[in-house]
Amino acid sequence: MSDSIIVRVTLDSYDVVHPSEKQTQVYVQIPEVARATWLLDEHAYHFLKTTPWPNAVDWAQENYVQRGVVSDSVSAAARAAVVGWLGDDANHDAMQAAWELDQARQHPVARKLLARVDRLEKERDEFRDQRNAVFATNERLLAEVLESGQARLRAENETRTVKREARDELAAFRALELGDLDGRVSASCENPHHPTWLRAKDDQRGCPWCESDKAHDDLTGANLSLWEEERAYERLRVALESAKRGRRELRARVAELEAAPTTVFRASHDSIVMGLYTTAAEARKHCETEMRREYDESTKVSLWWREDEDTVDHPEDGEAELFGHVTPRGMGGRTWRTGYVVTPLEVAASYDEGADE
Repeated sequence: MSDSIIVRVTLDSYDVVHPSEKQTQVYVQIPEVARATWLLDEHAYHFLKTTPWPNAVDWAQENYVQRGVVSDSVSAAARAAVVGWLGDDANHDAMQAAWELDQARQHPVARKLLARVDRLEKERDEFRDQRNAVFATNERLLAEVLESGQARLRAENETRTVKREARDELAAFRALELGDLDGRVSASCENPHHPTWLRAKDDQRGCPWCESDKAHDDLTGANLSLWEEERAYERLRVALESAKRGRRELRARVAELEAAPTTVFRASHDSIVMGLYTTAAEARKHCETEMRREYDESTKVSLWWREDEDTVDHPEDGEAELFGHVTPRGMGGRTWRTGYVVTPLEVAASYDEGADE
């Protein structure tokens, strides 16, 4: 909601009766609440234009109350709605956040940093979506692997059953063929390669050798199905390992993106900020350029940087101060601290409530 909160402080002529007189206008727009305006004296503009928005609105309302300003009922109701809304701590923080974001957007370096943070957050969300998709795929593959294992067990059980039944049938037919001839008749099948066998008159069973061939074919088919199941299981296992590896890589990438700090370098002179830069080299360049502009071409200027003792091996990790030796033509030189300093600052991607305590 902080992106849709708007507060503008302007200086212009708003009195049609006295067009030459200027007034300070504080305009507030809060979605689904109200649009309100306060007209103040001209001198209020110079400090309200840099005041945080919640404080500016409070000051404007207090000024109206002290002066006893009377206006139409619609405008008064709008101002009362804004002031009442601002009285809630959460709404107060939302307007403060909107002011800070508006200030950041006015600085070119801050705009780039905000864009970079948005891009990193989008990339992180994309990686999270990919990770969740991998998790879902892993769950599906695992279920398929479990189902494949159970199907293989069922196929093995069926194969053993077929083998046992075929063995029992063959033993029965062999016992019939070698049995007593009394009361039995000869029988044959359409296959000329199968021998004739004897069976009882009321025995309607078919050729034992045909039944044996059929049992053998069923057993071969069952074995082929089992082999195909094992191949499918191996493919699923390889796919699952690949998915797990991809998940580990995605986790590492997401963790890297979430933990990556953003650092800028502040160039300043005697505590006055001159600019923010993404590299220490550019910040130092700014300071050196400003220092050399103070002297004409006839003056010899030598500059060097001195880092903190703890970060001398890694100058970008600590604060650095610019020293100079200036020698005007025909005169002796002198060395001193120039007052130019480059300080690294870490920019947070989100607000940390505990950091202010």
